Amino acid sequence: MKITAISPSALGAAALATAMLIGAGSVSAKNTAMRFYGIVKHVSANNIKVYNPVQKKTVSFLIAPKFHNVFKKGSKTTQLSTIAPGQYVEVRYDRKLLGQAHADRINLLDKDNRIFYKQ
Repeated sequence: MKITAISPSALGAAALATAMLIGAGSVSAKNTAMRFYGIVKHVSANNIKVYNPVQKKTVSFLIAPKFHNVFKKGSKTTQLSTIAPGQYVEVRYDRKLLGQAHADRINLLDKDNRIFYKQ
């Protein structure tokens, strides 16, 4: 096994390139929030699991400890505790936190999968 030394200038250039890539990724991630629609299967203080019957896919989202972005009719915020299994929701999320999906906003949907709030 041969160990090769890296020059300080090459290491500095690699660190700069990595920092530029990370910075560029965070800018584009801000503009591209993803959405997932489905039925709540599980909800707790730090996690919500949603099932999409069309895609036959279940996705689990992390929830921040002081999460207050749950919206119902008329863009009014509501408590996370009002979400129950079996309820239709739209989850807006991103993967900025170590690649794990985490919810930025949860919109409660009616039985026809229409969003309750006004855009």
